[in-house]
Amino acid sequence: MSGNISDLQDKISYRFRSPELLENALVHSSFANQNPGLESNERLEFLGDAVLELTVSSELYRRFPSSDEGQLSIMRSQLVSQKALSRIAQRIGLSDHLQLGQEFKNFESPQRRFLSSCLEALIGAVYLDSDYASAGNLILRIWQPMFQSLKQKQNYKNQLQQDLQQQGRPLPLYELVTIFGSPTAPVFEIRLILDGREVSRGKARNKKTAEQIAALRCLKKNLHLI
Repeated sequence: MSGNISDLQDKISYRFRSPELLENALVHSSFANQNPGLESNERLEFLGDAVLELTVSSELYRRFPSSDEGQLSIMRSQLVSQKALSRIAQRIGLSDHLQLGQEFKNFESPQRRFLSSCLEALIGAVYLDSDYASAGNLILRIWQPMFQSLKQKQNYKNQLQQDLQQQGRPLPLYELVTIFGSPTAPVFEIRLILDGREVSRGKARNKKTAEQIAALRCLKKNLHLI
């Protein structure tokens, strides 16, 4: 293993028992396709994504006991977005180690989606190399600054409105689809209509939070602005 890869282990404060797992986590599919015999990091990414979501969800549940599931979903989306993952990946130096195919060699820096996928693969590699506790501790350690600066009440409706206005597009409409659950604990489902079509939905214990979730999903899924 190279000294550079050893430096990466120092940055994440974790030493691999099976270094080949770390090496695999750094292999993008474009590089694997050009180097027969190498396996891409996609299977590790699949595993790491599941570990990341469970760890972040558990930590949010612990940190914010008064928040309902809708508010927790919004905060989780902030923490596991492609933008958030790529920032963390840059901070720990993954961009210096990610193995990309020749078609991406001229990029000044790896694309956001490449870095976020590599970070998830790294988490999956730690999980396989040790256990869930070690992978969870890694996540909480490198995500700590984001947990500390987390905006519990970020207004995604305002953000979406501003972005659409800058693009010269009409503003979205929020429509109540249904109310379900018990009379004492109703759940509201809201759909967001943009340019005459439904693009996202949100569910929460109150209409405002459901609208925020729908706006967040619209930003992520349709506009790629966060």
